[in-house]
Amino acid sequence: MKKLLMSLAAVAVLTGCQASPSTDNGEASVKVEILVQGEAVADKAKTIKVEAGEDVLDAMKDNYEVVEDNGLITAIAGIESDKGDNKGRYWKLVVNGEMSMVGAQDVKLKEGDTVTFDLTDDWN
Repeated sequence: MKKLLMSLAAVAVLTGCQASPSTDNGEASVKVEILVQGEAVADKAKTIKVEAGEDVLDAMKDNYEVVEDNGLITAIAGIESDKGDNKGRYWKLVVNGEMSMVGAQDVKLKEGDTVTFDLTDDWN
């Protein structure tokens, strides 16, 4: 009986020591939308493939023409913030319907995320 219990204990320990599935899912599909004052910019929305855990800033640089200044995005696809007709407008980052309280370099992406950049003067 003692041998049987020792064998069962060994199996339980070995089963518990197996490698757990990786939390790194590899690629992730993320939907990106570009808006000006809440209106979609024609032909700028797309679904992109990113590495799971990649930050929004790097993903945007890989998939759009982006200008940034110390982590602050100042232009996307040739649309500049706070210039000309856009004076007083800045890029608002919205992830999965929630305005981000951190910069694009601090938001990590995962499968199914929706990222919206809205050039706006409305921060509500």
